[in-house]
Amino acid sequence: MHWWPHFTGAGGWIMFFFWILIFIGIVWGVSYLIREQSSRREDKEDPYEIARLRYARGEIKKEQLEEIIKNLNQERRN
Repeated sequence: MHWWPHFTGAGGWIMFFFWILIFIGIVWGVSYLIREQSSRREDKEDPYEIARLRYARGEIKKEQLEEIIKNLNQERRN
């Protein structure tokens, strides 16, 4: 008795690799959708909030934060 009787002969192995490819395609598709969804979420972040977070982390100084906010306000008016 074989532990895998359905995959005997050339046709069985072709079917085996077919299902492996289907599985790989599904995994790739799901991971692609997850990456796309997370990148869209990042695009919607408020530039003011990003500047404030960078200031809070110490990446920029207060003068730089004020300059960024001033530039963003000017861009919004135009």
